[in-house]
Amino acid sequence: MRELESSLQEFGEFLLRGQLARPAAAPYFVRWVRRFLARPASDEPLTDQVRTFCEDLERNGRIEDWQVRQADQALRIYFANFLKRTDWDRRPTNTVVDEQGQTSPLAAMAQLRLRIRTRHYSYRTECTYVDWVRRFLDYAAQQQGVPHPRVATAVVRDYPSAANSESKTSTSIRDSSSSAAASATRTARPCLRNLVVTSCAPN
Repeated sequence: MRELESSLQEFGEFLLRGQLARPAAAPYFVRWVRRFLARPASDEPLTDQVRTFCEDLERNGRIEDWQVRQADQALRIYFANFLKRTDWDRRPTNTVVDEQGQTSPLAAMAQLRLRIRTRHYSYRTECTYVDWVRRFLDYAAQQQGVPHPRVATAVVRDYPSAANSESKTSTSIRDSSSSAAASATRTARPCLRNLVVTSCAPN
């Protein structure tokens, strides 16, 4: 235990020295790492363990999305920068995105529905979010001319404006759709982490 606390103290100093976290945030980075290391030992790949840890945090109704992102960032810095673990970038097993970076819409929808249900959202909300993500994948597939598109950062960035420009509805309805799309994107982001972030195709 003393060795662990000594290592975590060094990690905190490492964060401040390298300006990798604001002074006020550094203690929280250390706490997330301590919490992660307190979990039972596992022989799963490190990236899988971190992903599972963050998913567990997401299911906790008392933890905000920004805290989950902070925990993920803290663990990445701890293992990749501080400990210099060479296995950090190992790609986890992913049924949504294949080795070529192509997305399976059916697998993405199944993962999305599962994550929404763990958060106990209403069925109507689930249908709304699934519909927006399905529209996004259809848009990406049309842009690339393939049934299983590569979800690049640019596609994610350009989709809201493209959806609005193609809309034939009134301005008020269009604004409402944009708001719903933004809300759906924020909520779907955690459950499609592998799709939009971890397994995002390079630009």
